[in-house]
Amino acid sequence: MRAPTYLTRRIGKEPQRTCRPGSARRNSSHERQVKEGTSLLQHACQIDPDNVDANFQLGTLYDMENRHADAVKHFERVVAINANDPTCLGLFGSEYRNVGEVDRAGEAYRKAEAVNRRGRHFDAFLDYNYGRFLMKSNQLKEAKEHLDRGRRADPKRPGGLVRTRQSEFEHEEL
Repeated sequence: MRAPTYLTRRIGKEPQRTCRPGSARRNSSHERQVKEGTSLLQHACQIDPDNVDANFQLGTLYDMENRHADAVKHFERVVAINANDPTCLGLFGSEYRNVGEVDRAGEAYRKAEAVNRRGRHFDAFLDYNYGRFLMKSNQLKEAKEHLDRGRRADPKRPGGLVRTRQSEFEHEEL
């Protein structure tokens, strides 16, 4: 799995903490950090449009801000440069799903599955995301296979995250 950069680790920490005194200050600080990070990454992409990491991280930030069409644009750029990055392909599938392009989302997930091998960019979470996508498409048998595989690939994940019982497939709202 791609290691997150310091910037996205820093601004991604606890963005929604609103239950303690001073949380408005934390949220304001988080918003400022996201804006600064976005500005820096946009500048990096202008200087070097083929910068895979800058495009990937900017797409990730846009996803965090629910700017899915913008995220798709940057993940498309990453995939055009490196079509063998399963993490990016999986996020690409997720973003396509978010903008309503279900067929393209399925295609991106299948490509991600094809290149997802153990090694430098292995993405254990990909099977889980693809399984959830298949559940939404009511492809329950295939969804269960991917969710089970995701759980086996990352057994330390909390048990409540991956649901595999048939009754939960039928009743879970995603």
